[in-house]
Amino acid sequence: MNFSEIYPQIAQVAMSYDYKKPPDLLVKIQAGLEKFLRMLNDWLNSFQIRVPGLTDSRMASTILQVILWLVDALCLVLLLVALWNRLKQLKLQTQLARKGQTASGQLLNAEAWRSESERLAAAGNFKEACRASYFSALRILDERKILEFSPTRTNYEYWYALAKTKKLAKDFRSLAYLVELVWFGNRQADKADYEESIALLKQIESESQANAVTDDATISGVT
Repeated sequence: MNFSEIYPQIAQVAMSYDYKKPPDLLVKIQAGLEKFLRMLNDWLNSFQIRVPGLTDSRMASTILQVILWLVDALCLVLLLVALWNRLKQLKLQTQLARKGQTASGQLLNAEAWRSESERLAAAGNFKEACRASYFSALRILDERKILEFSPTRTNYEYWYALAKTKKLAKDFRSLAYLVELVWFGNRQADKADYEESIALLKQIESESQANAVTDDATISGVT
């Protein structure tokens, strides 16, 4: 077959070929591997040890491909571990806010939870006292129509729902994080933790009141 007869077909294939230049980082890594293999080959040769194909450029490509596979596998494992930890955290958060009641099963409002936290703190049970402060905050938000309490909500969902009131959201997140730390973590709750939870509770109470007044004023202005 004459070359001139197939030239149009070759030209058409060449026009449709889209060469993708490999990333510079991969090119540098491959070049570094090739250099390392040459150095390794020279070192082995000094001991009269010869490894066929060690300096072949295809060897560096193969090693690089294996490295990329290992990196992909590692990333997948890390992703699965992060996902597992996140699901575990959400489960713990749900358990924390599941009932919103005392150990006796009695449902409490915001004021009663505040009194309960003071009683628990006086008894030296700072872990339960911090948790009671947390529930008092949730009830405040619910009673002032800012955020409805739901046993199935996680702390992240509460925080996300408060996103429009940044100061309130920040204070709630700090309180929730503190309670999670002493409730599920290895940290032993102490008086300082309780005092911090009460301080955050007071800030949430003040901020929620300010938001409630703003909402009332807005409604009055419309009417």
